[in-house]
Amino acid sequence: AADDGVIERRVREAIKTDERFIDAELAVEVIGGLVRLRGTFQDPADVLALKHRIARIPGVLEVEMEAVLVARRGIGTTPA
Repeated sequence: AADDGVIERRVREAIKTDERFIDAELAVEVIGGLVRLRGTFQDPADVLALKHRIARIPGVLEVEMEAVLVARRGIGTTPA
């Protein structure tokens, strides 16, 4: 089993290397294999994808996510 520091580094690397999360503001905390992640996302599918990716990291026992969804600019707007 990996220690919390190793898990946190792997979580941060997973976030950093995925273009969906380049502009995301994410906070990561790892305690005893429990990964807590808070942040903003533009697509609900991204939240689920990240949760599954983190769950595959060796040593991760549980993943808790607090996600705030924000609308993308220009989507759903009509010209004045």
